[in-house]
Amino acid sequence: SEWKSWLAMSVMGIVGTAFPFFVITTAQKTVDSSLAALYVAASPLFVAVMAHFFFRDDKVTPRKALGVAVGFAGVAVLFGPEAIQAFGSASVAAQALCLLGTIFYAISNITARYAKDIPPFVFAAGFVTIGAITTWPLLFTVDFESLAPSNIAIAGVVGLAIGPTAMASIVYMILIKRTSATFLSLTGYTIPVISAVIGYLAFKEVQT
Repeated sequence: SEWKSWLAMSVMGIVGTAFPFFVITTAQKTVDSSLAALYVAASPLFVAVMAHFFFRDDKVTPRKALGVAVGFAGVAVLFGPEAIQAFGSASVAAQALCLLGTIFYAISNITARYAKDIPPFVFAAGFVTIGAITTWPLLFTVDFESLAPSNIAIAGVVGLAIGPTAMASIVYMILIKRTSATFLSLTGYTIPVISAVIGYLAFKEVQT
């Protein structure tokens, strides 16, 4: 129904956008990026379990369960023993925030399927706007006089807003209308690979 679609948009804006952006960026002040990526890449595990209970056409089969488990193992292998060893160096609170952010992303995957009646562009614009409004109170905690962002930093913020946020949200909603929640969540496994390639090309970062 229509009210479910609009409720889903609100949940996506708050739980799927504002909350995970805040908790993960806060956690990365303490947690290594490789460890944070491992948590985010685990989102399909949560989505697969949730979808099993919420949707009749997205049940966990032995083959799907094996595929998700293998995918998660692949992510762990990608980062190597250094990432696993980082578990001991990061604070428990920061790791909990990473895990919480991952759960938020999983909930947003499930929620998005309840808004298939809303056009992808409208839905994406709606939940991104709601997410932005949700974070407005945090502006009162910022000392604007101490801020002096460079032109490159400003360009980076604009680029993140247009590409990985605005355009990606539209593509995300188009895919959620055509596929299952579990299938879409599997894109999380590609994040480490793509990040590594872009990091090398842009900043000459090399995984060791």
